[in-house]
Amino acid sequence: ETQRLLNQMEREMELARQAQKSILPMRSPRRPGYDFGSLIVPARVVGGDFYDFIPVDKQRLCIAIGDISDKGLPAALFMAVTFSLVRAETGRSDNRRQILENVNKFLLRLNAKMFVTLLYCILDFKTGILQYSRAGHLPPIVIDQYAKFVDIPVAEGQPLGVFENLHIDQQQFTIPDGGLMLLFSDGLHEAVDSFGNPFGLDRVRDILSFLSKSFHDLIICCFKMCC
Repeated sequence: ETQRLLNQMEREMELARQAQKSILPMRSPRRPGYDFGSLIVPARVVGGDFYDFIPVDKQRLCIAIGDISDKGLPAALFMAVTFSLVRAETGRSDNRRQILENVNKFLLRLNAKMFVTLLYCILDFKTGILQYSRAGHLPPIVIDQYAKFVDIPVAEGQPLGVFENLHIDQQQFTIPDGGLMLLFSDGLHEAVDSFGNPFGLDRVRDILSFLSKSFHDLIICCFKMCC
C-alpha cells in the first residue's frame, strides 16, 4: 500500500512538472537595447512558480511573474489557471489594476484554498519606464551601470485569491541605461547552500552587484544557487 501511494505521488509530481514546463515561454523576447533572460529550476516537490512575456503592442511588453502558495499537482493546476487568466485579461484591458482585480475575482470563486503572489509589469521599450502592479510578490531588484542599487518605490500589496477588497501596490520607475533588473520568486533567496543555510536577499543582492556586467554569468550563478 505504501509503495502504491509513493508511485501515485511520483506520477502526480511528474504531471505537475509537465504542466509547469508546458506553459512557460519557449524563449525570451528580443529587442534592440535590451537583453532578456529567464530561468526556472524545478524542485523535487514541484511548486507553482511561473513567468510570462506578453507583447502589448510594438512599444510595450508585459512581464509577469507569480508564485502559488501550495505545492504539487494542485498548485500546478492553480498555476495554469492563473497563467491563462493573466494572458486573457492582458488581451482585454490596458488597466493594470483592473487586470489584477479581475484575476482575483475569478480565483476567489474557485475557493481553492490557495493564493498567488503576482508581479505584473509593463515595460515601455522607448522610454525605459517600467510600470508595475504588485500583489504580494517580492519587488524587483534594480542596479545601475555602476552596480549601485536603485531605490524602488514599494507600498502594501496583497496576494490574489484571498481578499475581495484587494490592496495592490502600483508603482513606476525608469530602468537606468546600462542597468539590470531582476524579477524573482522566493525560491531564489530561500535556496540553501551545502551547509543548509538559506542564501537570503542580502547574498542575492551581493551576487547581483558583483555579476552585473555579465548577464550570462548571473544566470549560471542563479542556477547553481537553486540546485
